[in-house]
Amino acid sequence: MHIRALRVHEEYPLFLLLLADPSQEIVESYIRRGQCFVAERTSLIVGVYVLIDTRPQTVELVNVKETAMSEQATTTAAQTARATGPGKPAQRRSKGHAEGLMTAHLLGIYERLFTHYGDRRWWPADTPEEVIIGAILVQNVAWKNVETAIARLREKGWLSLCALRETAIEEVEECIVSTLYYRMKARKLQAFAAMVETEFAGDVGLMLALPADELRARLLAVWGVGPETADDIILYAANQPSFVIDAYTRRIFSRLGLTDDKATYDELRAFFMRHLTADVALYNQYHALIDALGHSLCLKKRPRCRECPLRALCRSAEYQEADPRPK
Repeated sequence: MHIRALRVHEEYPLFLLLLADPSQEIVESYIRRGQCFVAERTSLIVGVYVLIDTRPQTVELVNVKETAMSEQATTTAAQTARATGPGKPAQRRSKGHAEGLMTAHLLGIYERLFTHYGDRRWWPADTPEEVIIGAILVQNVAWKNVETAIARLREKGWLSLCALRETAIEEVEECIVSTLYYRMKARKLQAFAAMVETEFAGDVGLMLALPADELRARLLAVWGVGPETADDIILYAANQPSFVIDAYTRRIFSRLGLTDDKATYDELRAFFMRHLTADVALYNQYHALIDALGHSLCLKKRPRCRECPLRALCRSAEYQEADPRPK
């Protein structure tokens, strides 16, 4: 049996074991041996935090694969290790302790991405309405296509929900043809504009001032607005915390071994929002950094693992690099 583990302390043999949907018996076996801090089971991950005996036969038994972890996680783990002491059986800890380590790990990933890519200055828009329009147009298309459409709408003076509502749909379509599915997106834009006019007297600010949960429910009730678009609007237009999930997030974090690539949108969103502080600036930058990595290096096919700032943390990278087939 091969178990992926992240070493979270340099001196003491403290590891986070990442078990891909293991049987309950495997998890309980660690608990019975008195080596577990906590076994946390969700639909996305089972993480077992263990202090492994340094005897060779014990390490061989679990077949540990050591990898570096973030400095913040190391600090958190060091405090725990000092509390138990080296060579002493670790005591089971609370669920909050496990979540604290996962939080540190996610922040460590963020720090690596920020160091590599810097401030992404996202979302590129001058007004909340421009964010909303862009969030609808970017569905299933690259951002560069949206930039072309936004520029054409700006030239026409139609870069507002009021203008889009009053403009003939054929003219809107002509401006946004670069975004693919442009006929349907023109209808979505006008449906959204009509909702704002009907329910908020055309006042976008009034709508965006709703509490995040209420706003999200209202957005999801609009035809053409799905979870990702709703969360884009909440985070980037309303400046309220709502973590955005997209295909890049799913791909990157499943390759890291932290989430299940079959998890639902809401499960993935709940995972990040449970482990990260509800901070608008953090969510804003984290999502933008994830997209930068997914667009440039963590590609769907032929990922450029050797250049990736998360290479040392990624269980997928070692398989990619070991694959003898031509890339």
